[in-house]
Amino acid sequence: MLSVGPTKESKDSFKSLLQGAENAVERAELTASVTGVDSDQNVGADAGGFLMDGFVAVQSDIESLDEWHNLATRSIDFSTGGLEARVGTKRKLNQNLYARLEKLEPAEIGKWLAKDKVMDLLSAQQSSELLVQSLGDELGPDTDINTLAKIVADLDKKYELLEKHPVAYNEMRDKIAEKAQLQPHNVDTVFPEKTRGVTDINSV
Repeated sequence: MLSVGPTKESKDSFKSLLQGAENAVERAELTASVTGVDSDQNVGADAGGFLMDGFVAVQSDIESLDEWHNLATRSIDFSTGGLEARVGTKRKLNQNLYARLEKLEPAEIGKWLAKDKVMDLLSAQQSSELLVQSLGDELGPDTDINTLAKIVADLDKKYELLEKHPVAYNEMRDKIAEKAQLQPHNVDTVFPEKTRGVTDINSV
């Protein structure tokens, strides 16, 4: 039985559980391909929720951010619907992830935000905080307006903010405007009019 306490044994137990589950699905898929029998190998919400419960229980015992990300993405990919099966699961994951990311250097934060599922797990507020933090010394009251406009455009392009994370974009916009001490007549230059007032009812 998987322990809920953050110990090395419970972490190793979870890793074995996840690997075993992945192997079982892989064997079933291989058998289906050989026999020609179509088989749906999607994991149910209950089983997915159980697996995510296991990861939540051991995540604080995972020291390496790389290992945390590896286990988190594998768990989410395996447990179809498991992330939404329990109220609060996503919040527990993004709080742990945010605490790890905010300690990194700006350039490293930027790299991590581009990794699979990272911005999908983070809340809009967390994403916006980290996006601004990733700019480091590039952002300040003395930043040239045209340079700042390019920075914002590059962020939008790199992370597909307006398309996939519009609420995070809005919150980032407000933080950048405050930190750069933008005057009203400069707002249109840095944030084109079409990008202002974007809303998203699916924010976390």
